[in-house]
Amino acid sequence: MEPNALALEKEDQGYVVKSVGEIGGEVPYTTFNALKSYIEENPDVIDKFRDAIQRGIDYTNTHSDEELAKLLVDYFPDTSLEDITTVIGRYRNIDSWYKTTQITEEGFNRMQDIIEFNGFLDKRVDLSTLYYE
Repeated sequence: MEPNALALEKEDQGYVVKSVGEIGGEVPYTTFNALKSYIEENPDVIDKFRDAIQRGIDYTNTHSDEELAKLLVDYFPDTSLEDITTVIGRYRNIDSWYKTTQITEEGFNRMQDIIEFNGFLDKRVDLSTLYYE
């Protein structure tokens, strides 16, 4: 995991052969959930929240690696701005970031595959059965 992989490379202790994210395909690791009743009773809150997440996605996709790194550097006190910029570039180069808040059925099923493989999923869910916009 980055930035540890980059640190190992810089110390000539190893190198990244391939990104797990790149070979693993789309997986919606971060999702936000609410009760159907809350969604139905608070559509304005849901819309504003989704819009805020989309603005963050848009910002990530329209700003440079260094601009993003400057926002993150304080969260990684042992990592230089240059290294964070490099790591962000790696993620960008493998097209690691979403363009929209929507997840695909393929990505949803891949996430279920991972959870099921690790023994944490008792029953698979069809994406179409979820309240989903």
